[in-house]
Amino acid sequence: MLGTHGGPIQPVEEIGALAREAGVWFFLDACQGIGHLPLDIKKIGCHVLTASGRKYLRAPRGTGFLWIDNILSSTIEPILLDHHAAKLESANHYRINHSARRFECWEANIADRLGLGAAAAYATSLGQENITQRILHLGKQLRTGLKDLPHIQIHDRGKYLSGIVTFTVKNIIPENVQKYLSTHPRRMNVSCSRFNSTFIDMKNRGLDAVVRASLHAYNSEEEIDTLLNVLADIR
Repeated sequence: MLGTHGGPIQPVEEIGALAREAGVWFFLDACQGIGHLPLDIKKIGCHVLTASGRKYLRAPRGTGFLWIDNILSSTIEPILLDHHAAKLESANHYRINHSARRFECWEANIADRLGLGAAAAYATSLGQENITQRILHLGKQLRTGLKDLPHIQIHDRGKYLSGIVTFTVKNIIPENVQKYLSTHPRRMNVSCSRFNSTFIDMKNRGLDAVVRASLHAYNSEEEIDTLLNVLADIR
């Protein structure tokens, strides 16, 4: 629903309606969306939704969610099975767990799972809609400021834009922009999204990499102003 290399919010509810109408399965990667935007499975209408915990939800790395439609779930046999996912009933027969546990492994990092639960509870306590509106507000502020800098080009496309803001600086490769910001006395943290993450789209647009600022609700307007001031002087 959100790309790693840009800020557009995809119309997943419209896509879900089209998929249902056409009778095709709709698999949704919401790794950038969980903790960033409200997610309503019923409204989206997808059959499978996956999400990473470590991004906007701020849970430990290596955690995530998998949601599968009940009908589809009952028809899928996981690639790997252990005695957590299935029960051996005889030498030649096993029975797969009917619940979502069929997709889990017996061995797991319990501390990370607890961290994932704590992150979800924290986001819920703040209110996802509150978090979302704050992120969108900050994203708009940053894009507005970047538009006033003639040596910077914004690469976000779409009718609705998120808190992921991507741009390039004229005559400076994104990796050097990232390094400059990270070593600046104010130590600003941005990342680089490279073409091998979204090969077709970025190559079609003639891009090898972009600078990515991933804004969250805890960021401040003052921090964005600082970033804009530093970018105004970068050459």
